[in-house]
Amino acid sequence: MESLSTDPEVKTSTLAQAFYRAQQDARTAVRYLRMTAAEMGNPYGIGDKFAVGGDGTGGYMALALAALDKDSEVLLPKFIDSSDNAIATYGQPVPYIIQSMLGNLGGSNYGATMMDLDGDGTPETEVPLCVPNHPGYSDAIDMAFNFGGAMLDTVWIEAGEAPIASFQNTNDQFAPYNVDVLTEPVNNDPVIEAHGSLPLFVEQLL
Repeated sequence: MESLSTDPEVKTSTLAQAFYRAQQDARTAVRYLRMTAAEMGNPYGIGDKFAVGGDGTGGYMALALAALDKDSEVLLPKFIDSSDNAIATYGQPVPYIIQSMLGNLGGSNYGATMMDLDGDGTPETEVPLCVPNHPGYSDAIDMAFNFGGAMLDTVWIEAGEAPIASFQNTNDQFAPYNVDVLTEPVNNDPVIEAHGSLPLFVEQLL
Protein backbone atom coordinates (compact mmCIF):
# COMPACT_ATOMS: atom_id res chain seq x y z
CA MET A 1 0.00 0.00 0.00
CA GLU A 2 2.93 2.35 -0.50
CA SER A 3 2.97 5.46 -2.67
CA LEU A 4 6.26 6.82 -4.01
CA SER A 5 4.90 10.36 -4.17
CA THR A 6 6.20 13.00 -1.78
CA ASP A 7 2.81 14.77 -1.75
CA PRO A 8 1.08 13.91 1.56
CA GLU A 9 -2.38 14.04 -0.02
CA VAL A 10 -1.29 11.60 -2.73
CA LYS A 11 0.13 9.28 -0.08
CA THR A 12 -3.12 9.36 1.89
CA SER A 13 -5.35 8.92 -1.15
CA THR A 14 -3.19 6.06 -2.43
CA LEU A 15 -3.44 4.19 0.87
CA ALA A 16 -7.18 4.83 1.17
CA GLN A 17 -7.83 3.62 -2.37
CA ALA A 18 -5.54 0.60 -1.93
CA PHE A 19 -7.34 -0.61 1.20
CA TYR A 20 -10.70 0.05 -0.46
CA ARG A 21 -9.85 -1.97 -3.54
CA ALA A 22 -8.31 -4.75 -1.46
CA GLN A 23 -11.51 -5.21 0.51
CA GLN A 24 -13.49 -5.17 -2.77
CA ASP A 25 -11.29 -8.02 -4.03
CA ALA A 26 -11.82 -9.96 -0.81
CA ARG A 27 -15.58 -9.53 -1.00
CA THR A 28 -15.47 -10.69 -4.62
CA ALA A 29 -13.51 -13.77 -3.51
CA VAL A 30 -16.18 -14.59 -0.92
CA ARG A 31 -18.89 -14.31 -3.58
CA TYR A 32 -16.85 -16.47 -5.94
CA LEU A 33 -16.46 -19.23 -3.35
CA ARG A 34 -20.19 -19.17 -2.64
CA MET A 35 -20.82 -19.37 -6.39
CA THR A 36 -18.55 -22.42 -6.74
CA ALA A 37 -20.43 -24.14 -3.93
CA ALA A 38 -23.80 -23.42 -5.56
CA GLU A 39 -22.97 -23.90 -9.24
CA MET A 40 -19.75 -25.90 -9.63
CA GLY A 41 -20.18 -28.86 -7.31
CA ASN A 42 -18.38 -27.18 -4.41
CA PRO A 43 -14.81 -28.05 -5.51
CA TYR A 44 -13.27 -26.22 -2.53
CA GLY A 45 -15.47 -27.82 0.13
CA ILE A 46 -17.06 -24.53 1.12
CA GLY A 47 -19.30 -24.51 4.18
CA ASP A 48 -21.85 -21.89 5.16
CA LYS A 49 -19.56 -19.88 7.48
CA PHE A 50 -16.75 -17.57 6.38
CA ALA A 51 -13.84 -16.29 8.49
CA VAL A 52 -11.43 -13.90 6.79
CA GLY A 53 -8.05 -12.87 8.13
CA GLY A 54 -4.71 -11.48 7.15
CA ASP A 55 -1.28 -10.35 8.23
CA GLY A 56 -0.09 -6.76 7.81
CA THR A 57 -1.83 -5.36 4.75
CA GLY A 58 -4.13 -8.37 4.86
CA GLY A 59 -5.12 -7.25 8.33
CA TYR A 60 -6.41 -3.94 6.99
CA MET A 61 -8.45 -5.87 4.43
CA ALA A 62 -9.95 -8.30 6.95
CA LEU A 63 -10.89 -5.55 9.39
CA ALA A 64 -12.59 -3.60 6.62
CA LEU A 65 -14.65 -6.67 5.71
CA ALA A 66 -15.79 -7.01 9.30
CA ALA A 67 -17.02 -3.46 9.82
CA LEU A 68 -17.03 -1.30 6.69
CA ASP A 69 -20.57 -1.71 5.39
CA LYS A 70 -21.94 1.77 4.65
CA ASP A 71 -21.02 4.24 1.93
CA SER A 72 -21.04 7.02 4.52
CA GLU A 73 -18.20 5.29 6.36
CA VAL A 74 -15.75 6.12 3.57
CA LEU A 75 -16.80 9.78 3.66
CA LEU A 76 -15.39 10.56 7.11
CA PRO A 77 -13.33 13.78 7.21
CA LYS A 78 -10.09 11.76 7.15
CA PHE A 79 -11.11 10.39 3.73
CA ILE A 80 -11.68 13.83 2.22
CA ASP A 81 -8.96 15.87 0.51
CA SER A 82 -9.49 19.41 1.79
CA SER A 83 -6.06 20.66 0.80
CA ASP A 84 -5.49 23.99 -0.90
CA ASN A 85 -4.60 22.09 -4.08
CA ALA A 86 -7.95 20.26 -4.08
CA ILE A 87 -9.85 23.51 -3.56
CA ALA A 88 -7.85 25.25 -6.30
CA THR A 89 -8.32 22.35 -8.74
CA TYR A 90 -11.92 21.31 -8.08
CA GLY A 91 -13.39 24.27 -6.20
CA GLN A 92 -14.29 22.06 -3.25
CA PRO A 93 -12.97 19.21 -1.07
CA VAL A 94 -12.77 15.88 -2.89
CA PRO A 95 -13.25 12.35 -1.47
CA TYR A 96 -10.25 10.06 -1.77
CA ILE A 97 -12.70 7.27 -2.61
CA ILE A 98 -15.07 8.14 -5.46
CA GLN A 99 -17.42 5.20 -5.87
CA SER A 100 -18.55 6.11 -9.39
CA MET A 101 -14.92 5.45 -10.34
CA LEU A 102 -13.92 2.67 -7.93
CA GLY A 103 -17.25 0.85 -7.62
CA ASN A 104 -19.32 0.22 -4.52
CA LEU A 105 -18.03 -1.30 -1.28
CA GLY A 106 -18.55 -4.84 -2.48
CA GLY A 107 -17.12 -4.29 -5.94
CA SER A 108 -20.45 -5.55 -7.22
CA ASN A 109 -21.20 -2.71 -9.63
CA TYR A 110 -19.32 -1.07 -12.48
CA GLY A 111 -16.87 1.78 -11.86
CA ALA A 112 -14.83 3.69 -14.43
CA THR A 113 -13.05 6.94 -15.17
CA MET A 114 -12.26 8.89 -18.31
CA MET A 115 -8.58 9.16 -19.20
CA ASP A 116 -6.52 11.04 -21.78
CA LEU A 117 -4.72 8.15 -23.42
CA ASP A 118 -3.69 9.97 -26.62
CA GLY A 119 -2.11 12.91 -24.80
CA ASP A 120 -4.19 15.66 -26.37
CA GLY A 121 -5.31 17.04 -23.01
CA THR A 122 -8.90 15.78 -23.31
CA PRO A 123 -10.04 12.63 -21.51
CA GLU A 124 -11.62 10.55 -24.26
CA THR A 125 -11.30 6.90 -23.19
CA GLU A 126 -13.38 5.19 -20.52
CA VAL A 127 -11.14 3.00 -18.37
CA PRO A 128 -12.91 0.47 -16.13
CA LEU A 129 -11.65 0.41 -12.54
CA CYS A 130 -14.22 -2.02 -11.15
CA VAL A 131 -15.89 -4.85 -13.06
CA PRO A 132 -18.49 -6.75 -11.01
CA ASN A 133 -18.18 -10.51 -10.56
CA HIS A 134 -20.86 -12.82 -9.14
CA PRO A 135 -23.00 -9.94 -7.80
CA GLY A 136 -25.91 -12.27 -7.08
CA TYR A 137 -24.06 -13.92 -4.17
CA SER A 138 -23.53 -12.61 -0.66
CA ASP A 139 -20.14 -11.25 0.44
CA ALA A 140 -21.05 -11.37 4.13
CA ILE A 141 -18.56 -12.92 6.54
CA ASP A 142 -19.02 -14.44 10.00
CA MET A 143 -15.70 -13.49 11.61
CA ALA A 144 -12.51 -11.53 10.90
CA PHE A 145 -9.04 -11.78 12.40
CA ASN A 146 -5.88 -9.77 11.89
CA PHE A 147 -2.20 -10.17 12.70
CA GLY A 148 -0.99 -6.59 12.51
CA GLY A 149 -2.47 -4.03 10.19
CA ALA A 150 -5.17 -1.78 11.60
CA MET A 151 -8.66 -0.43 11.05
CA LEU A 152 -8.74 3.02 9.56
CA ASP A 153 -11.49 4.04 11.99
CA THR A 154 -13.32 2.14 14.74
CA VAL A 155 -16.40 4.30 14.14
CA TRP A 156 -17.11 1.63 11.52
CA ILE A 157 -17.83 -0.92 14.26
CA GLU A 158 -21.51 -1.35 15.07
CA ALA A 159 -23.59 -3.90 16.95
CA GLY A 160 -24.47 -7.00 14.96
CA GLU A 161 -21.41 -6.95 12.70
CA ALA A 162 -18.92 -9.81 12.38
CA PRO A 163 -16.81 -10.37 15.52
CA ILE A 164 -13.08 -9.60 15.31
CA ALA A 165 -10.10 -11.37 16.86
CA SER A 166 -7.20 -8.93 16.72
CA PHE A 167 -3.50 -9.66 17.28
CA GLN A 168 -0.89 -6.92 17.31
CA ASN A 169 2.79 -6.41 18.06
CA THR A 170 2.83 -3.42 20.42
CA ASN A 171 6.25 -2.46 19.01
CA ASP A 172 5.14 -2.46 15.37
CA GLN A 173 6.52 0.76 13.84
CA PHE A 174 3.98 0.96 11.04
CA ALA A 175 0.67 -0.22 12.54
CA PRO A 176 -0.51 1.17 15.89
CA TYR A 177 -1.63 -0.94 18.84
CA ASN A 178 -3.66 2.04 20.05
CA VAL A 179 -4.68 5.10 17.97
CA ASP A 180 -1.89 6.75 16.02
CA VAL A 181 -0.95 8.21 12.66
CA LEU A 182 0.39 5.63 10.22
CA THR A 183 3.79 6.38 8.73
CA GLU A 184 5.10 5.03 5.47
CA PRO A 185 8.22 2.87 5.88
CA VAL A 186 10.58 4.66 3.46
CA ASN A 187 10.76 8.19 4.85
CA ASN A 188 8.55 7.79 7.95
CA ASP A 189 6.17 10.39 6.56
CA PRO A 190 2.73 10.58 8.24
CA VAL A 191 -0.15 9.21 6.16
CA ILE A 192 -3.44 8.74 8.04
CA GLU A 193 -4.71 8.03 11.54
CA ALA A 194 -5.49 4.36 12.20
CA HIS A 195 -6.86 2.30 15.08
CA GLY A 196 -5.16 -0.86 16.31
CA SER A 197 -6.11 -3.83 18.47
CA LEU A 198 -6.70 -1.94 21.72
CA PRO A 199 -9.45 0.42 20.46
CA LEU A 200 -10.90 -2.45 18.40
CA PHE A 201 -11.31 -4.48 21.58
CA VAL A 202 -12.79 -1.55 23.50
CA GLU A 203 -15.22 -0.66 20.71
CA GLN A 204 -16.53 -4.24 20.49
CA LEU A 205 -17.31 -4.17 24.21
CA LEU A 206 -19.45 -1.04 23.93
